[in-house]
Amino acid sequence: MNFIFSTVLLFTILFICSCFIQPVNSFLKLELSMKVKNVKKYSDLNVELKFQCLKKEGIILPIILFVGYEGDAEADIIFELYRYSNNSFGEKQIPTSDYNNLYEKQYLTLPYSDIITFKSDLRYYSSLKNGKYRVRARFIVPPTNLFSKNIICSNWIYFQITDMKY
Repeated sequence: MNFIFSTVLLFTILFICSCFIQPVNSFLKLELSMKVKNVKKYSDLNVELKFQCLKKEGIILPIILFVGYEGDAEADIIFELYRYSNNSFGEKQIPTSDYNNLYEKQYLTLPYSDIITFKSDLRYYSSLKNGKYRVRARFIVPPTNLFSKNIICSNWIYFQITDMKY
């Protein structure tokens, strides 16, 4: 009898949690884009990241997004950048200098179906050499949103560096 009660209680708790904690993918769409696919100068490394709210109640986002690196506790956005080598995109690129994040965190609510665009660049990867690359953005969802997943990834974009002018 205790086993049946425990099982029913467990499934009830799981059901209630699933009603309030939803996967972030169903409420937020991230799209990364880059105008120039054949990079020849640092200004060609500009990227745009669009956030689209798919949740009726809106989503809470930082007003200023902090770009950081893997393990950075203050980061909202982390760019994953890989260089094509040995027939795969396995050579991870690491930023050679820190992004400057000097602002206090403040938040806004992105209303349903609205889109907000964040502009950045990949110039902090100054060791980039000629070659093929792919990049995507990872957004760390603020804990103020009730989602079962705290990171959402954008699409991959591909580009090539040829004869970079510094």
